[in-house]
Amino acid sequence: MRFRNLLSITLGLAVGCGLSYISYRRSQVRALPPNQRTFPKRIFNLAGFRRSMRDFLAYGVQLQRARQSGRIDKPFAERLMLAVSVVNGCRACCTMHSRFALRAGVSTEEIQRFRTGDWADAPAEELVALLFAQHFAKSGGAPTPEACTRLTETYGDAKTRDLMAFVRFAQLTNLFGNTAEALWSRLLGVPAPRSAWWQEGSVLLLGIILLPAAMLRNR
Repeated sequence: MRFRNLLSITLGLAVGCGLSYISYRRSQVRALPPNQRTFPKRIFNLAGFRRSMRDFLAYGVQLQRARQSGRIDKPFAERLMLAVSVVNGCRACCTMHSRFALRAGVSTEEIQRFRTGDWADAPAEELVALLFAQHFAKSGGAPTPEACTRLTETYGDAKTRDLMAFVRFAQLTNLFGNTAEALWSRLLGVPAPRSAWWQEGSVLLLGIILLPAAMLRNR
């Protein structure tokens, strides 16, 4: 009985603190100018999530093979995933891939320019792939046949499969994280445009169930 009472009190305090924090943050948001009360990041809708999960189930095993093949070195892989993350606006992923790129030998100055979408200093042989990665993210994971053909013609079938593995993985993790952030932002009074709470909640619930299963399946 004593344990139940203690548990009830703890849960009550946690819920109360959580609601108070949300109320406090909502008051901060309401104090912002209207043009700052926007959620600018790209997120999943259910159709996009299904497509991304279908691709991950079909090609997820290729990611491990791509890491082992050596056709894409570490700096190139991080630049690819950074290109996707910048377009999608995933701050956490941009920070992570910037840190990994720095460890792989990419200079701080290059990373700072890459994070603004400026790829002028990228190796010339990587440029087609980096522009494709941006296009892939902007198209919501549905690149044009022409862009796919150019990628294959430039790098060949094997290297293209490796490139696509990194790009697909970045897209999936970016948008899933952004969707979680969008649901939190909605609670604070800044909903993502052209979205709804049930859609964001459904993506998160399905992701929590399907992503671990997919990763185990692809091992």
